[in-house]
Amino acid sequence: MLELPRGFAEPGIGLEANALKELEEETGYVGADPRLIGTVLTDSGLMDNEVHIVHASVVGRRERSPEAREVITRTLLMPAETIWSKILSREIKDSYTLEAIAIWSRLERGISPNFS
Repeated sequence: MLELPRGFAEPGIGLEANALKELEEETGYVGADPRLIGTVLTDSGLMDNEVHIVHASVVGRRERSPEAREVITRTLLMPAETIWSKILSREIKDSYTLEAIAIWSRLERGISPNFS
């Protein structure tokens, strides 16, 4: 399954710093200029945890270091049109990833992520 990097917040580290840490650990990509672009309930029927979506620019690459329990076989960078084709072919079907891509695509088109 293709999905965006994510993780649980480490106490004592801010939201944006946690996002950069997860990005680097899971993918090896180094991020900069993180910003919160949305907060969602991934499945309100099963859980009430809010998931924060942070966007960052990729500025470098290092060796990835995922946690032992994480099964990450490879890391891919894709242009937007490839992402959409993978959604339509159901290669990307993780709800967190779909929500994050939807919010990001609104921003890319200059539309505010404020849904209210």
